[in-house]
Amino acid sequence: MLSTKDVIQYLNQHGNVQAIEDMAAFFSVTPRTIRNHLRSVQDAYPACLQVGRGQVKLLKQIFEESSPSAQVPSSQQERSRYILRALLSRSEPMDLDELAASLFISEVTLQNEVKLIRHEIAEYHLSLRTKNNTLFISGSEKDKKRLMIHLIYNEAQHTLVSMETLHAIFPRYDIQKIRSDILACLNSQHFFIDEYSLTNLLLHMLITMDQLGTAPNAPRYEVSTDLIELNRHFVSIIDSICTELEREYGIVFTRSNKYQFTLLLMTRAVRN
Repeated sequence: MLSTKDVIQYLNQHGNVQAIEDMAAFFSVTPRTIRNHLRSVQDAYPACLQVGRGQVKLLKQIFEESSPSAQVPSSQQERSRYILRALLSRSEPMDLDELAASLFISEVTLQNEVKLIRHEIAEYHLSLRTKNNTLFISGSEKDKKRLMIHLIYNEAQHTLVSMETLHAIFPRYDIQKIRSDILACLNSQHFFIDEYSLTNLLLHMLITMDQLGTAPNAPRYEVSTDLIELNRHFVSIIDSICTELEREYGIVFTRSNKYQFTLLLMTRAVRN
């Protein structure tokens, strides 16, 4: 059975840019299996790997002992967080057999985990569904975003979320630069925001960007919003930030996205 360790050894030996299809053929597995393992490796070693357009690029050698995050979740709570975060950060369903194998648990144990998770996320108006031996979350993007934010803050044990935690969860973004750009825009308009509120705004933006990036063609449901009704200073700040992020990452924020960001900023930022 293919393991994440096998994939790491392959990448270290071959290096440079590898096609996911070629790796799947090498291990005699499906491309989906390779993508699942690559996602695990990228979560554990965000600075070592770059995945996209059917290819994987090794940025630097991976030393497995260097990161405790590479450990397989062992407790029910750890597995629950792992499964939820994996489902929320991807657009396609997860194969149940591959998920059980990656967690080193039986199919019966996984089914029990699914029942507990299903009950846990019900309060977010989300449901955990299975179809054709795959697992996926059904519900609105707004509720998924709420759950993701809850998971991130819960993982940090109700303390301030570190940049390292955010980078591990959102490895495709230069989070430190985004944070600096937000502060620069606020400073230019003579506004101040505390660290907790800044992290909260940053989280909302990152989660929205991740959803826009992983499902670019998904339907966008616009709520009735009017940016004209909001404070023009905050509208200008958010518009500047979003314009830069759109240019940098090739995404397009909706009017609803900007409206929500502006409301968040209005309730948290104050005049210097």
